[in-house]
Amino acid sequence: MNEHQHEAPWWLEPGSEQCPSCEGHYRYEAGYFCLRCDAPVCPVCVRYLRVSGDVICPRCDDAVERG
Repeated sequence: MNEHQHEAPWWLEPGSEQCPSCEGHYRYEAGYFCLRCDAPVCPVCVRYLRVSGDVICPRCDDAVERG
């Protein structure tokens, strides 16, 4: 193996979990759930409300921004 090529850590390898927002597959537990629709959100897609710091998914964030 080339010294610059490393195997990805197990939690970054594609797994059986799928984020409904980005449809990416991941191996680690979501850990985040949207406050508005209760959908799981992966750490890559998570959005925070500015004032309260609550977690929401990208779909709900877009709806909030549209008013």
